[in-house]
Amino acid sequence: MTGYRTALSAIVPYLWRRHTDNIVVFGAGKQALWHLRFALSLRGDEIKTITVVNRSAERAQQLISRLKEENQARWKSTANFEYLGSSSSEYDAQLQYRLAVADAIFCTVGTKSPVFPAHYVTNGRKERNPYISAVGSWQADMLEVDPELLIQAISAAGGKLRGQGSKVAVLVDDRETALQHSGEIIQSKLAAEYIVEIGEIEISRKQG
Repeated sequence: MTGYRTALSAIVPYLWRRHTDNIVVFGAGKQALWHLRFALSLRGDEIKTITVVNRSAERAQQLISRLKEENQARWKSTANFEYLGSSSSEYDAQLQYRLAVADAIFCTVGTKSPVFPAHYVTNGRKERNPYISAVGSWQADMLEVDPELLIQAISAAGGKLRGQGSKVAVLVDDRETALQHSGEIIQSKLAAEYIVEIGEIEISRKQG
């Protein structure tokens, strides 16, 4: 149930995106499985490539095999499934390329260091910025996303983000919990005024 609910919360903002050609997911556990299940079931006909990034090739291939089987039976997406492992001699170059063209990046790994540096996403990107979700860290000393990426997102959005009609960059389930337990938010030193709850956006969208 936790895997289902957490992934569902992350997928809600993903549905707001106009484009979702390329998806990159870090991790190969239940969270990765549910993120991709939702993405395929809701927007499978739009997805072209799904890249699974994981240290264990065996677990990644198991995830890919399971999703391919489910996809064939349920969603009929023509998406291409790929695996990228850190043992590859071209890992950094391949990761940077895939992140540079990604429309959505799902981070589902419990870790104390960023799964990629901020410049892998920001440097040389000429097209649309990606949607990035991070659900794998739940303690103040854990983080998946480079704090610099959050700082740059705030800067690009032009400052204050709360309120109807504002440009939202950082979304959370619960603001107070995020301020106390999200390593990314704590280390980037984001103030509460720069953090928006998903529920607030939904209310704003319904109000027009």
